Amino acid sequence: MLLVKTPYFYSAFITLECATPLSVKADEADLTLDSRIVRDVNGYPIIPGTSIAGVLRSVARQCNTKGETLEKQLFGFSGENDDLPSQIQVSFGFVHNGQNKIALGLDLDSINSQAEVDVCLKDLMPIIRDQVSLNEFGAAQKGSKMDRTAVPKGTRFSFELNWATDQQNDEQWHTILAWVSHPEFRLGGLTHRGFGKVKVISIKTQAYNFKADGLAKWQQNRAFDFNAQNGQVHQQEVTATEDYIDFKLDLQAEDFWRIGQGDKALPGQYDKEPDIKPYTEKVILWDLGNNPKLTEKPQVVIPASGIKGALRHRTLFHYRRLMKDFSDGLTKEQDAQQQNADLAALFGDISGEQSQIGSLILDDIYLTETPPTKVMMHNKIDRFTGGTIDGALFSEQLLYGGGFVLAGKIKKSEQSQEVLQAFKLALLDLAEGRLALGGGSTKGHGYFEAVNAQLDDLSSYIQNASPQIAKSEAQSA
Repeated sequence: MLLVKTPYFYSAFITLECATPLSVKADEADLTLDSRIVRDVNGYPIIPGTSIAGVLRSVARQCNTKGETLEKQLFGFSGENDDLPSQIQVSFGFVHNGQNKIALGLDLDSINSQAEVDVCLKDLMPIIRDQVSLNEFGAAQKGSKMDRTAVPKGTRFSFELNWATDQQNDEQWHTILAWVSHPEFRLGGLTHRGFGKVKVISIKTQAYNFKADGLAKWQQNRAFDFNAQNGQVHQQEVTATEDYIDFKLDLQAEDFWRIGQGDKALPGQYDKEPDIKPYTEKVILWDLGNNPKLTEKPQVVIPASGIKGALRHRTLFHYRRLMKDFSDGLTKEQDAQQQNADLAALFGDISGEQSQIGSLILDDIYLTETPPTKVMMHNKIDRFTGGTIDGALFSEQLLYGGGFVLAGKIKKSEQSQEVLQAFKLALLDLAEGRLALGGGSTKGHGYFEAVNAQLDDLSSYIQNASPQIAKSEAQSA
């Protein structure tokens, strides 16, 4: 990009690691899967540069205090009478294989590799998650049952980020790099349901000034795959998050629990493999020498969607209770429309003609230590014969005790303060053992107690926004 009008060229080689599964959906049709992930010629997952650039532009729009001028200047625009090319260049995100190498172009060694990590990444379904939306009867709503394929937690990708400008501006360049660590920089789909969170592993930068000696420096680096591959290590700055409300609950299980359902049983002593098992996934771990390996034992996963659904249902209950808003006289369709309108700003809505993304961000939770397990038998007795009804005898593997930390963020947006108050009451229900997660709640399973609850940010935001709401909250408590 040697343009006369933009002689200052900044380049960064960025390596990211998936903190939760990542799913960039391909357009290819498949008879067995509802979605497939984008892959390169070697069969490895890949992140299109347009996906990275689009998320980067969205973050820039949120962080920009100078209006649309800077956004259009950096990322370009196309209008009816005028257009401007982008100053930002983003390459594809290339995966790190089992040898911690990036395969660019056709690579027969990568195609034929039988390393455990490579086999996992090239699998048609490295991870497959079932997605479902439940109605008030606990059954799947029409058209809401699907699956989503993703790459596992721990997968690393590297890409190049370039900026060509007409004047030297190191401060703006550092601001652009800081956007990669923003809470909203999440890649792929289902980003508000636990997917797409990434963490920065390293950033190497190079700066060229083609008015001076930058051309010779540029030519020295042309032998590398990326301009900044051997550049200076950039100390990443943590992006300020004043626009977000943080909350955290350190939850400990009171009894048995299981959130989600997997296809592989956890290690244990049993004569027959349980019919219902906790949901688990294998993840990629990196040692001190930056060598990847798959975990020998799968880790128990708590999908964010399983927590978010329970919180949404309880938040709606508290919201209507506080607003004295009841369903008397409403049809089922009218009641559903009112629910979506009330909670759309916080939890999102896809039921209308125009979808709306929610402001609540939760991540999938992985348990590094598996709690003790227990297999329970279930059956249903025929009252006439006294025998078990066909299909009603099954076993379930449950977790006992243990716990996890539920941490999330709420973007300060157009959600009403009444909804935030109701959401806080829902969190308190979860923290005090009044709201169950997962299956078997009618049998006493899935209840937790918080040994530590950090809700100060949420409480102060509600109190400062509306004293009347805070007063109402105190009366409700």
